[in-house]
Amino acid sequence: MARLANAKGWAALLLVVLLVLFVGPRERRQSAYLEGYVYQRCSGERLVGPVEAAIVSTSVDATTARTDINGHF
Repeated sequence: MARLANAKGWAALLLVVLLVLFVGPRERRQSAYLEGYVYQRCSGERLVGPVEAAIVSTSVDATTARTDINGHF
């Protein structure tokens, strides 16, 4: 009987540890604002040919943006 009580105690402790590890505090994500321009090429120090309607994305999530007539997103 003592072994059963001891096993239940260890099982309860294991459950608490697992709950703390997997359900405990999570990192809270914050939004970020990102903007820029897309150009066809760089000629010397000049940016040439803004790209309209290009789809810009990140590797972080599925968020995308489309450039306007000036290549701005």
